[in-house]
Amino acid sequence: MLFAIKEEKAVKRLKLERAYQLRNSYVHEGSSDNDDSSLTQNLRETILQLAYYLLFNGSDIENHSELIMMFDLPSESDALDRRLKAIERKRLIVETGRHREG
Repeated sequence: MLFAIKEEKAVKRLKLERAYQLRNSYVHEGSSDNDDSSLTQNLRETILQLAYYLLFNGSDIENHSELIMMFDLPSESDALDRRLKAIERKRLIVETGRHREG
């Protein structure tokens, strides 16, 4: 999953670059957009980031729901391990009626 860590860093860098650009536009161009415009712009950028990731890196991702599910997962390795353990337990319950093997 090393690629995921690198990709998350890239996405975070894109967010920071975008925030930097927005800050500069407000300061240097005297932009006075209202809060709704800022929220709309943030949503637009988030959607674009998801679309760009899917277009350029997502050849193995079947659909947008799968991509969103991946982005909704925690970034910390320990949290991912706990999530995986919970998924494995749920799978055992579905398959065997019990959460433990044996």
